[in-house]
Amino acid sequence: MENKKFLKEICEFLKIPKIPQKEWDGKSSFESGVAVIGGIYGGEEYAVCAFDKNIDKEVRIIKVWGSQPFNKITTIYPVPSYMDDDITKMDFKDEESKEAMDALLSEKKELIDRDVDKPIDNKCEWGYDFIHNKQEATAFLKTKKIKGAIPTKEEVLKMKLKALYRSEQKKK
Repeated sequence: MENKKFLKEICEFLKIPKIPQKEWDGKSSFESGVAVIGGIYGGEEYAVCAFDKNIDKEVRIIKVWGSQPFNKITTIYPVPSYMDDDITKMDFKDEESKEAMDALLSEKKELIDRDVDKPIDNKCEWGYDFIHNKQEATAFLKTKKIKGAIPTKEEVLKMKLKALYRSEQKKK
């Protein structure tokens, strides 16, 4: 694969460190992939491709860097989707890599759980337990120094008060 043209460009375009090693099975859909295409004057180069089995009859070539027209697709390497955290869909060389990814995903989950703001338990309809209607809510917001105009719609007013309540709880 080293003799193909545009390796650097395709990796930068797809934001991948290297060309995937697992060849396409010929039937499953993929959002983006690397195609090895043959030019009409000889030589091979990389191109970006995609395939949706519900729409496409053949693989679609999305981006080609060379100026030479191509006449065939030699090989296709789908770029796996790593963002869905499903290890079974990921392309690993060995069991050690799979275990390392599992550890990384566990660490990612811990970091997300730690850094995500837990919802503050606020069962009051208006955010504060002492506010019962729109007039009280408007009067309360007038005492606070908030940016912009005080909302006039009841639902927006409720959301504003709940957001204000959450920000006050975070400061405590």
